[in-house]
Amino acid sequence: LGSPPKPPTKRVSGPAFVAEARPSSASSGGYARPKSLFGTVRPAPAAEGTELLEAPLKKVGWRTKKVILIRHGRSAWNEFLGAHLRADIEAKERDRKGFREILKTMASGGAEDGASVGPSSEPRKKSGFWKSVRGGVSHVVNGLAHSKALIGHTDHGLSAAGLEQARELRRRIIESTEQPTPLEETLLLCPRWYISPFLRALQTAAYALAPVREVNHSSKMQLVTNAGEIINSQMALDCTGKRGNVGFRVIARAVKQTAELVEESETPLTVEETQVELATITATLCAMEISQVMNKWWRDLADWNKEFSLKEDIRVRDLVRSLLREEEETVGVVAHSLLFRRMIQLYWPRDPETQKLIRAKLRNGAPDTAKDPLEDKIMNCGVLILTWRFDPEAETMSKSTAELVDADFLFDGHMEAAVSDAVEIPDDVEAWVELGEEGDD
Repeated sequence: LGSPPKPPTKRVSGPAFVAEARPSSASSGGYARPKSLFGTVRPAPAAEGTELLEAPLKKVGWRTKKVILIRHGRSAWNEFLGAHLRADIEAKERDRKGFREILKTMASGGAEDGASVGPSSEPRKKSGFWKSVRGGVSHVVNGLAHSKALIGHTDHGLSAAGLEQARELRRRIIESTEQPTPLEETLLLCPRWYISPFLRALQTAAYALAPVREVNHSSKMQLVTNAGEIINSQMALDCTGKRGNVGFRVIARAVKQTAELVEESETPLTVEETQVELATITATLCAMEISQVMNKWWRDLADWNKEFSLKEDIRVRDLVRSLLREEEETVGVVAHSLLFRRMIQLYWPRDPETQKLIRAKLRNGAPDTAKDPLEDKIMNCGVLILTWRFDPEAETMSKSTAELVDADFLFDGHMEAAVSDAVEIPDDVEAWVELGEEGDD
């Protein structure tokens, strides 16, 4: 009778290889990960410790899932705050040194024996305290004067540096298609992506996911309102939408802003190269599903109050629940640093050994003296793959029903503070103020 016929295969061609994806079985939840879609890649080995995890998970009915986090590139708003933060800290450091000299003079008696302590012909130095106050006010005024293109506007796009970060991430992803590692293969084959509707995330997603779509034509991208950045002050201008920017206008604005950014870029590109880049990015943006942004999708900063953080935690848990309930084995998110940090904090594992493992992987080679990753942020255009363990039958995703069990950076990624000479770029005005206060310590 001969052997039974093989199931049909669907061939998905990419720029550097041809991938085969076999139909999924009902028992796999609608998505079957092929053993290997890349001829030169060995089958992915089991992750360290997987054997120990699988047995108890099967007993209680829990599952594991990988969630890929991609932080957006540096935005114009981040860059503005970072520049003025550096200037403010430098000014405060100068004021501190001047104040120390005043204290030394007072401690030594203020003047040599026999010297006059009355009015002097020399101009009197300003008090260190009032000089610091005047200096702080001048920096605020200077910041406002040089930010007419930013203050009063919301939902800023990538900066010139952010564009180069997004281009570099795209280049690394394209390179990975030649001979991907198991983790890179996880990224390339990710079938479902949640994308924040904010401009900087849209632009980053277009650059990062364009080569992914070349590998997996069936991958789906959707703008998800719950993937927006966390609001933690009324001055978080990057965390609220632009009036009237709903529906397809969200995509059209991203296309326009990206084209202008590419045109102004200092990176030398030929006309043909520029056209190819814009065509690819535009096609990726236009392929995004926008049903969740047909009406006003952002929250007003005027509604912010001290209890707002509780609402934000609820939103983060709702997002995680949606991600973990997806049928696919892997889901990706292109969004923001504060959102990702809170996600990690809320689902931090209870087991001390697992905590130690994840901390080490988040540091990714940085010394233990570096900032605690739980309080740090993923670098701009960083790619982090989180592995979750969760109860698929749970109504809500709390620490008792879901937790992190592993984390891996791709493309030499790291947390922001992992580089010793790095200056942290704040995400909003409140973070700016907090960092300024750290400079006073």
